[in-house]
Formats: sequence, C-alpha cells, structure tokens
Amino acid sequence: MQPVPPPWWRLLLLGFIASMIGSMIGIGGGVMIVPFLTRWGIPQKQAQGTSLFVITSRLPLCIAAYWILGNIDWSFALPLSTGGLIGALIGARLAQSFDNRRLSKAFGIFLIITALLTLVSMWFALPQHPVALSVPGFLTITVLSALGGLISGFFGVGGGVVFVPLGNILGGLPQVISQGSAFVAGLPTTFAGWITYFRGREFDLSLAKWLVPGALVGTIVGALAADILWNPVLTVIFFLFILILGIRQLQNGLVKE
Repeated sequence: MQPVPPPWWRLLLLGFIASMIGSMIGIGGGVMIVPFLTRWGIPQKQAQGTSLFVITSRLPLCIAAYWILGNIDWSFALPLSTGGLIGALIGARLAQSFDNRRLSKAFGIFLIITALLTLVSMWFALPQHPVALSVPGFLTITVLSALGGLISGFFGVGGGVVFVPLGNILGGLPQVISQGSAFVAGLPTTFAGWITYFRGREFDLSLAKWLVPGALVGTIVGALAADILWNPVLTVIFFLFILILGIRQLQNGLVKE
C-alpha cells in the first residue's frame, strides 16, 4: 500500500527549518529531512533520494549567499569536492543493496554518533593543523573527504558532518568559512548521490515540490544568521535534536524487524 503523503504545510515547514539550521551550521539538512519523512511513513530509500534532491536544489543558493558574504575558501573546497564526489557514487550504490529496515537502523546509529561528535567538538576544542595545498596536502584532503561523500550517498545527507570538521582541523579555517567550503563540496556530492537514487526510482516529486520552496527560503535566513552570529546554545539544541531523532530512527528500524 502506498504511504499517504504528509500535508503540504508540514513539508514546507520541514524544508524551511532543516535548511535554515543546516545553513547556519554547515550541513545539508538531510539529517532532519530523512527522519521526519520516515516517521511520516515514507520508505527509507525514497526519503533519502528525496532528501538529496532537496539538498541539491538549495546548495547553489547557499553557496552564492556564502560567497557574497566572503565565507568560502575555494582553494580548499576543490580537493574537498573531488573526494566527496567519488565517495558519494560509492555510497549511493551501496545503499541500493540494503533493505529499508537495515538502512533505517544504520541511519539511526549515524545520527546518534553525529550528535555525540557535535557535543564533543563544542566542549573540547581540537588543535588546528592547516594542511598546505601541495600535492600531499591535496591528496590527504581528497582521501578524507571521500568519507564525507560516502556518508552523503549512503544516508542521503549533505556530508557536511565530515566536510566541516576537515575544514576546521586540516584546513585551519574559521568555522563559517569551513561551512561555506563544505557547501561547495556538497553540491557535486549530493547531485551524484541523487542521480543514483533517481535511477533506482527512489525519489518522490510530490514531496520535493513542497520541501524545496521552504528549503530555499530557509537557506537565505540561515546563511545570513551564520554570518552575524554563532550561538553555542544552538549547538546544544542541534545536539539534542539530532540525538532524539537518531534514537527514534533506530527504534523505528528495530520495530520494523
């Protein structure tokens, strides 16, 4: 039986909130979009494919906003994009071989780990060791960013949970510039992942047509907020939100079992 799509206003609001928070902290928004869609009865793979489409649609606007505000390091974003693209193609193909129940449990565990890493990064400042963009530096960033792409393609998210820390620690970049560079890397990554899901018919246009408009508005609001403030309270709220979503997503997968 086909799942009943949620009301249009819920999708519009979800797109707005996920993209606004995502733009502020450097993630695509899939870590919020996917759990809500699955809670509303959308199959896991279809939710991930739709999420990647929404992220791909909003990233050009997000990149433009960060670029106008001077918050992108293009020299760092290039190797980040190269590795992310390779990883995304592999991750999206791997996801097609998993059933929805196992993928749901894996996504729940991923969200819980993401939440814990967010909390750790806030309380324990990690030393920054900038990597010079020599050939070894380029290769180092490319290889590590492939992990972000793998996560993006496999779970239907933007990959920023890996890309942003790479900018902070390896690139020695300020938080907001790491976020802008991560969005540049996320564009080819998410597009490549979405194409794979689309070919597997794991995409719902009836959901995307309401998610995308909300996401575009949320993108502008979040990018402007990221340029003028950084509130640690937001990090705590993000941690709690993602942790709760992860636990519920994991429970979802266990119940389906």
